[in-house]
Amino acid sequence: MADTISSTANDLQNETSYMKNEAYEQGYRPFSTSLLRQCVKTCELFVDVGANCGNYCLLAAKANTQINVIAIAPIDEPLHVLRENMIRNSIESERVTYIKAPVSSRTGTAHFHTPEASNNSRVLPHPHSGMLAEVDPKAISLDDILRNEHDARLFIKISTDGNELEVLNGLAATCSRNNDITMLVEINPRMLKLAETGCEEVINFLFDHDFCVHAIDEEACRYYPLAIKENLDMMLATHRASSFNVLCVKKKKALSVVFFSHSSTLGGADRSLLDLLEGLSKRHVVCTVVVPQAGPF
Repeated sequence: MADTISSTANDLQNETSYMKNEAYEQGYRPFSTSLLRQCVKTCELFVDVGANCGNYCLLAAKANTQINVIAIAPIDEPLHVLRENMIRNSIESERVTYIKAPVSSRTGTAHFHTPEASNNSRVLPHPHSGMLAEVDPKAISLDDILRNEHDARLFIKISTDGNELEVLNGLAATCSRNNDITMLVEINPRMLKLAETGCEEVINFLFDHDFCVHAIDEEACRYYPLAIKENLDMMLATHRASSFNVLCVKKKKALSVVFFSHSSTLGGADRSLLDLLEGLSKRHVVCTVVVPQAGPF
């Protein structure tokens, strides 16, 4: 079967229109996509909070044929598309667990907004999508979902448009007992403000739970350590009306290395360095390479 991923629930209902293979392999955030692909290669469990139609789930399952996936979405439509994507891409059903529920700081009832656009389902009303209904489904915490995963090597992706602090508060016990967690967390300043929290609160939670946190610049393909306040100020100024991802690695596992290359070509030494970089990135090492100019390298 061709490696494909569908775009919306309506596509499925209309004989299913699929995007090409490179749609999920490159992603709309190519640098984050590349980082995730490398990081999950040594992980045992990938958890996607806000899985939508499954771009990242499919990417993780393809990058590591041994990894298990937990896909979490609050309504039926995206999970239906996600499940179909997994089937059409020959991902074994036993590797994937689907959970239909909003994720919060604790298991219990949550107030939830069902929007006109299924990919905008959320605890907070979306400023650009009309709401069809307000419901009170049962929410679940990540600590409850992961209560039996004491020693698993985890990669957790969180994208909940403003509800990230609630999700992280429900992960506190897991963060305390497990030192092999890597996370990709979306930061949306505007939605966090609507949630009456802020980017600083999310970042401080991550610092308090022993994560090294790097903002991801998709265009420049760079990391910015957010322990330096000026870097956070810069990212917030640049993304007032948009969002950005942060890569979070437990400090006990974190290592950042800078390499200087004398060439931007792909000669023997450069290829050896590429091999080294690939091996290090699989082990969640944050690698920065300084080159003299643009080139194939």
